[in-house]
Amino acid sequence: MLIGKIMQICIARSSLLHILYSFYGEVLKGYFTYKRLKQKTDGAKIFLQYYQGTGDVYLSSAYMKYCEQGQSKIENAVFAVNGTNAYKVASLLEIRNVPIIKLTKKEAYSLVHLTSTALPK
Repeated sequence: MLIGKIMQICIARSSLLHILYSFYGEVLKGYFTYKRLKQKTDGAKIFLQYYQGTGDVYLSSAYMKYCEQGQSKIENAVFAVNGTNAYKVASLLEIRNVPIIKLTKKEAYSLVHLTSTALPK
């Protein structure tokens, strides 16, 4: 316990250690979550809805439903949402071709860090 607190103080005071700790702490977690999702879904595209607001999730789900019915068919994709309430809202629209995956807050947060820092543009 004491060693952990000492490490936190050292990391906070050293910017290089803080950068490495942040990289390991969030980006690598996001990478492992991404790889796990890819393996679980056989390499499907991942549409991530990070915001938990029910209105945001509803609009994203409505867009997925629109794409499902329109000419631009979505194939081999999953819709990843952040939390149980977001999963329930996304399930209301009954999207048939795109499975909905519920992520924990930590998984979604780490995926956002991965996509904003590590993936090529």
